[in-house]
Amino acid sequence: MKKGELTINYIIVLILALIVLVAIAIIFRQQIGNFLESIRAVSEPLSSDQLSKTTEELLK
Repeated sequence: MKKGELTINYIIVLILALIVLVAIAIIFRQQIGNFLESIRAVSEPLSSDQLSKTTEELLK
């Protein structure tokens, strides 16, 4: 093998590693999106209708 050449095994390992990294990035992106959506849902202020409805349900 000449200096500067890459073996086919090294190239295959690099391709597999890249595929794994992309898959992990996609999974984390979806999980972070779900997490941020749940935070937004919890932190949104209640409208007056929602507040009165919730209050009525609690007082029953």
